[in-house]
Amino acid sequence: MDRGLIASRYAKALFSTTEGDMRVCARIARELGQIEDQMGLGLRQVLINPLFNSRERRAVLQTLMTERDFLDVTQKFLLLLLERGRMELFDEILFNFRDRMDEMIERVIVTVISAEPLPSDVAMNYGKLIQLEVGHSALLRQVVDPEMIGGAKIIIRNRMIDGTLLGQLERFKEHMGMHRGR
Repeated sequence: MDRGLIASRYAKALFSTTEGDMRVCARIARELGQIEDQMGLGLRQVLINPLFNSRERRAVLQTLMTERDFLDVTQKFLLLLLERGRMELFDEILFNFRDRMDEMIERVIVTVISAEPLPSDVAMNYGKLIQLEVGHSALLRQVVDPEMIGGAKIIIRNRMIDGTLLGQLERFKEHMGMHRGR
């Protein structure tokens, strides 16, 4: 089965446990964010690496969750992922969960990729234009890609607007190729 589909189903199941309560949803997201932070610091190796047995994995995860006073629903969910061997999907599940949360509060995450950080006035203008376009509040995330030659890519949900120099050249090349055959 497709990893994205599996991750989406787990996120949907976790989200349904919140019954639309934004406070519970936000707390679960914070707790999962803490796990995400720890994954980058070595927790991922413990939870996924077959050198650690299931008892050791569970003990490490349980200790972390207890020390941080996680909600029961978050603890049960993470232990379920661990028991079913789905911790390798954690990042995708968290992404899907956050996406569902954003939909609930009618917020759109917009990623702007550019060669250099955007000046604050340009970022604000992008944010305002995007809010007008999508009809929801927009949270702008900037990603710097020094490999980019010029322009920017804007990603809104599953749609990408490629305003980079390379993207413009590719579109020009395609356009010229279509007219050559006539």
